Amino acid sequence: MACLRAKPVVDELEREVGDRAIILRADLLSDVGEALGDRFEVHASPTFLVFDATGRLVHKQRGGDVPAARVRALVAGAE
Repeated sequence: MACLRAKPVVDELEREVGDRAIILRADLLSDVGEALGDRFEVHASPTFLVFDATGRLVHKQRGGDVPAARVRALVAGAE
């Protein structure tokens, strides 16, 4: 149920930063989601991964609240 609680916040982030960043949602039970989960060691849902423009992982958070402020700051280049 944590994914369902996170959805409105992720939707809002997508609207706010969608012109400067890509918000990707993956179902860990799908083939693509499973491959991504294996590659980035995702073992819980939801897990939030943030990558910089070069593809480097700059933030990983398992569960909990959506790291909206952190995502906004990273997209703005504040960190």
